[in-house]
Amino acid sequence: MDIAHPPRGYTARPAAPEDAAAVADLINTCQLADGDQADLSPEDVLSDWEGSNLEEESVVVIGQDGTLAASADIVNRRYVQLSMYGYMRPEHKGRGLGAFLVNWGEVWAQDRMHLAPENARVLVQHYLRESNNSARRMLESLGYLPVRWYYWMGIEMSEPPPARRRSGAHLPHRPGRARRVRRR
Repeated sequence: MDIAHPPRGYTARPAAPEDAAAVADLINTCQLADGDQADLSPEDVLSDWEGSNLEEESVVVIGQDGTLAASADIVNRRYVQLSMYGYMRPEHKGRGLGAFLVNWGEVWAQDRMHLAPENARVLVQHYLRESNNSARRMLESLGYLPVRWYYWMGIEMSEPPPARRRSGAHLPHRPGRARRVRRR
């Protein structure tokens, strides 16, 4: 399955800067569906895409009604670590779009493996919420297994944090003893 062959009823093409608002809306919709806050702006999407080759490292999937149904992009770290970020509108689940996005990423990686350093272990990563059971099952059916968990942590602040002290750290040295770091 490649970018030219999305599931029936859909078309796919590389993302373009003009898609930033629709992609932000898609990601926000997915975040709300997962119980998160939706605060991504088109400017945030454009910032995320900065330095990317959208023609090669992204895909958007358009539904029959002309709206954005799904999107994905790859963060390429020297063709060795490939992080794929995919999003699909909840109303389009169960129609093969998830598998299409995963296959698009796999084809992308396979076509460029020769660009990785010799004998490198190429790693393809997909990120999803632990509560997204349908995505987890789909990835597992395609041979992926969960290997790492990440926690996104944040704090809502009512005022700016205090200025950081610039004094640095004190590293006392006692011969024959391990060094300890103590903050002044």
